[in-house]
Amino acid sequence: MIALGYYLCITANASTVGFDVIALILHHKNKKIDIAATIRIINLIVLLLGLLVYGYTSIIKGVAFTLIFSSLLKKMLNRNQKAVLIDTEGQLDKTAKTEK
Repeated sequence: MIALGYYLCITANASTVGFDVIALILHHKNKKIDIAATIRIINLIVLLLGLLVYGYTSIIKGVAFTLIFSSLLKKMLNRNQKAVLIDTEGQLDKTAKTEK
């Protein structure tokens, strides 16, 4: 559900006003930067800092959760990007046909 929430926000050009803002800004500056991977890295850094307070068990669960939801988010974003490219190509084909 977390991955779906992030996906809906990102595809609507919105933010959850959390750490994803950093990922979105970095992606805006450089389109090669992967949003899902950046969110994963930021969450892992936060979890490593939490190791000092919460102990190993909580951190291991957090890392597993982060890896799962960021992987799902990446798959959804990649699928959306492919759909947008296909739609764009279809629109270009229609435009080229009407211009002839």
